Amino acid sequence: MSKAAPAKKPVAAAPPPGCTLDINDPQVQSAAIRIQASYRGHRSRKELREKGPPRVLEPLKDVVLIEGSAAKLTCRISAFPDPFIRWSKDGKELRDGPKYRYVFEDPDVVALVVRDGELADLGQYSINVTNPFGQCSDSARILVEGISWGSDALPHLQVLHGVSLPFPSASPSEDSKGTRQH
Repeated sequence: MSKAAPAKKPVAAAPPPGCTLDINDPQVQSAAIRIQASYRGHRSRKELREKGPPRVLEPLKDVVLIEGSAAKLTCRISAFPDPFIRWSKDGKELRDGPKYRYVFEDPDVVALVVRDGELADLGQYSINVTNPFGQCSDSARILVEGISWGSDALPHLQVLHGVSLPFPSASPSEDSKGTRQH
């Protein structure tokens, strides 16, 4: 019986000169991090290695909401692994839905949109960011701007095209003839 010759392992072809990369080269790693970071929605390798509790990078700011319009509270955070986000108003949790919309604009930018502004939206809004390493929170106020009228001024108000109308700052006064002036 003759012995079979051992199978030869295929030899990898050498790359052409000048076409090799050392993945451990600091310049190659730096380039890889910059490429990853340039794509929206991706975090660099350096950030991914930094596990820890969430942090607020840019805090919420107070917002003035005009009645009938929408307001947006925006916060920039840092958290890995990805956090769980909760919004609340005056201590009561807000659910994502038609009135309150949770928005995730970038991996580190979160926002709350309050739709159809009304006086009831006035209050202290808070964000609570939690991951397995800890939690952080921030808060800001929504101030509602609307038109204030006297008790009976609006039903009697009549405006003609091309006429300027001063808004009353106090209760209407009466002129010398006993007629009301607005």
